[in-house]
Amino acid sequence: MNHINTERIIIDERAQQALSSMLETLKNEGKFIRINSSKLSSWIIYFFFEENFKKEKEKIISAHFNTKEYLKGLASKIDVQEEAEGILIEALTQIQKNKSKTKNVQKTKKESFEKEG
Repeated sequence: MNHINTERIIIDERAQQALSSMLETLKNEGKFIRINSSKLSSWIIYFFFEENFKKEKEKIISAHFNTKEYLKGLASKIDVQEEAEGILIEALTQIQKNKSKTKNVQKTKKESFEKEG
């Protein structure tokens, strides 16, 4: 039997709608399906971790990249003024890379929602 930990998460409206839709679809398969939103959420999270997390990790990082915090961290690493230029060039490269990845993720999401609608 699986050990149950209590963890409260807040999900946005789209995720809630998706979860409700999946739960309803599964329950409509028959009375022999015993599942609730907590069990389904746990299964989805674990499955994603095992099957997709490593592949999707960079997209997740790009979608949640905080430029201000990134720059603060880099600024604290500058010991001498001569290092500043190299660090700032590296920072600009990283920020541009994450910005383009975020645009690609948003474009992919938009396309997938348009196909569903």
